[in-house]
Amino acid sequence: MRQQQRVKGDDGFSLPEVLITVVMLGVIMTSIAGALLVVIGPDQQAADRLVASHDGQLLAVHLPPDLQSATQADTTPGPFACTGAVAGTNVLRLGWTQPEPGSTTYAVSYRIAQEAGEWRLIRFSCVNGGAVSRLVVAHELANGSAAAVDVSGSIISFTVTERTPVTNPRVFTVSGSRRAPTSGG
Repeated sequence: MRQQQRVKGDDGFSLPEVLITVVMLGVIMTSIAGALLVVIGPDQQAADRLVASHDGQLLAVHLPPDLQSATQADTTPGPFACTGAVAGTNVLRLGWTQPEPGSTTYAVSYRIAQEAGEWRLIRFSCVNGGAVSRLVVAHELANGSAAAVDVSGSIISFTVTERTPVTNPRVFTVSGSRRAPTSGG
């Protein structure tokens, strides 16, 4: 049996082999990156749906308890009975008084205002006419009239239309039942 003799300099890869490998890796990596972008692309749609869901949840957390407590409901524009500035146009104003443990008056106003380049639904509230607190309950509304209130007896429905996506805006409605007015209001 004859042993093959190794020639010095045969170890490793030649330049053409290295170049072919680099080009092939580039093609493979481009394909993988394209596939990942297709998979990751819908994440923006999911993020938009999550924001809309969050807005709906915020309104659903705050509006029903406000409605259940309220003895007064008003959908007309006008002043708000709290200390401090409130922005926007009134969509729904609610009020009630808790007689115990002391007489405490609550005021809440859901208002549409344009802030930071977007229309927002903001919940303003105060206790005994004091300092106003604010909470944005919906972002990216379609326009300044994207929130509508329907009062049918003691049932109040609040419908909000968000602008994104423009071709298929998201609309959500939160309803609740208002307490019967007391003899004082």
